[in-house]
Amino acid sequence: MRWQAGGAFLLRNQGVKPGGEAAVTAPPAADQAAAKPATLKDSIIVADFINKTGDPVFDTTLNQALRVQLGQSPVLDIISQQHLRQSLQFLGRKQDEVITPQIAREIGEREGVKAILTGSIAPLGKAFVVTLDAQNTANGDDIASEEATAPDKEHVLEALNQVSTGMRAKLGESLSSIQRLNAPFGQATTPSLEAFRAYALGDEAHQKGNDIPEAEDHYKRALELDPKLAMAWARLGVLRQNTSAISEATENFTRAYHLSDNVSEREKLYIAGHYYSVVVGDLNKAIETLQVATQEYPLQVDNFINIGVLYQLDGELEKGAVATRKALALQPDSAIALENGITAATVLGQAAEARKYIAQAQRLGLNGTSLLAVEAGFYASQGDWDAVQKILVEAAGRPDQFAVTSYWASFLPQLGQIQLAKASFLRVADQAASAKEQDAQGGALLNAASAGWMVDRCFDPDSAAKEALKLDKGKVTLITAATTEAACNQEKRATQMLSDLEKRYPQDTLVQELYVPQARAWLALKAGDAQRAIALLERVRAHDAGCYAPYIRGLAYLELKDPRNAIVSFQGATRSKGNAYNVGSPFALSFLGLGRAYVMAGDKANAKKAYDVFFSEWKNADADLPVIAEAKKEYAQL
Repeated sequence: MRWQAGGAFLLRNQGVKPGGEAAVTAPPAADQAAAKPATLKDSIIVADFINKTGDPVFDTTLNQALRVQLGQSPVLDIISQQHLRQSLQFLGRKQDEVITPQIAREIGEREGVKAILTGSIAPLGKAFVVTLDAQNTANGDDIASEEATAPDKEHVLEALNQVSTGMRAKLGESLSSIQRLNAPFGQATTPSLEAFRAYALGDEAHQKGNDIPEAEDHYKRALELDPKLAMAWARLGVLRQNTSAISEATENFTRAYHLSDNVSEREKLYIAGHYYSVVVGDLNKAIETLQVATQEYPLQVDNFINIGVLYQLDGELEKGAVATRKALALQPDSAIALENGITAATVLGQAAEARKYIAQAQRLGLNGTSLLAVEAGFYASQGDWDAVQKILVEAAGRPDQFAVTSYWASFLPQLGQIQLAKASFLRVADQAASAKEQDAQGGALLNAASAGWMVDRCFDPDSAAKEALKLDKGKVTLITAATTEAACNQEKRATQMLSDLEKRYPQDTLVQELYVPQARAWLALKAGDAQRAIALLERVRAHDAGCYAPYIRGLAYLELKDPRNAIVSFQGATRSKGNAYNVGSPFALSFLGLGRAYVMAGDKANAKKAYDVFFSEWKNADADLPVIAEAKKEYAQL
């Protein structure tokens, strides 16, 4: 999915957009019905605002502001702007054409949408009149109308809030729902029209997958104009997270969280989910927050996108895939949902579904860097290295090129190409340095140092850890440095760093339940204490689907001369090539371990099959790796 964490023992999942604030409770019983798409049986098309003032500040701004206000409703299903732009193509029009009321009706008639909303702003002396009309798509008859007057430009957003609140009631939303879920726009978002315009342009670019530098620049401009715009900080955090700049993302989500007291309930949940998952690291709290969000706002795609990411991080791959499919059902043309759909299908070994999502993204003309990265992940799992190379060429020269190069580098150890992996990660470090992404740079240096950890081939991990921590001292870099030292069997330094992590991040689910015990299990195994390694890995079992624990557990059982449990463990590590590639778990070496376990069990036929897979996967591996010579010798004895 969209975000990527580096390091020898870190998940390599690609992530998405994450969440919000506390005091989060389930909807009151009286409002449970309002939490379901009722009254209005079909989606609503919002036409572009008709700007009769001649002032360009109202262009885009009022469209997005209206969507934010209507988005507080749990019953109104507003068709996304991205979908409308795609629909323009089907009508033979340009994607950037203004969606007039007439065009909105054409789209509605073509797609069976029964209602359209049309907004307009017109001058009245020094004042402005804001009008919102709901019309029947088939005949243009009015369903409802609302009007408000703003005394000046600074009060236009307040007038918009007034008409949108009135329209929610006229379209069937209960008064109790509106009262509970209606934060005044100027208080909840920003009183600055110019700041919101920049934010709206950022969202427009973000929805298209054009994050760096386009969306980023707009969000930064919005924050220059209004540093208290909480959602701009949250969106900027998402962009930082998706480019592996986790330290900056952490700072951004923290600022958003501390500014979220007066935001709408929907925005509060969004910010809180990110805060709990990224800053605190409490996956249970983050998932609980987003479960509330999906209940209160069942028509909002971002809630399902984000909870899908969290499920995958928590090792619940099927749940993650279900949430992602719900997101795609709500918005089939969402760049982010498609990215996560590709990843979810890849990790579950569903190649046909992954190809379907890739084809959909290509039809939509989506080619953001993070989308290219997850496509590369799928093609790598299929052994289609020509397709991977094409993606590398397409990403070349982009400011965030390092994200795709890093993905490519992480595949190479799976092929036994340790030297090339090291060189590629060093290239990632150079690209990240050019982009001034210091935590990504530090992570790449650590990945280069630990490129061959699984075959005892590391490259001065102590120096890499020191250099990385000079560049950045954020949580992910601290975790990556500690786990790199452990993977490279630097016991003294690793033990101290792992203890420090436990104390520093007591609420972080993955630190406490995955990274630290998994790293300690590896150190125990390398020290000859296989029994302790297995005991430590019991704490990790809930996360087996998204980590290296099954592989390490299999090696421990081999040391204990327990072929039955070793076979079960290595089978778990080889269940899905797509998942192994996504996580970075040693896929080919797990087959070698499986072959050795079968030999120990006296099953030479299955042993030979497992060895054959290993040799096939590592046919282009570095020739000087001792493990290959050992495997050939063992195979000859079969």
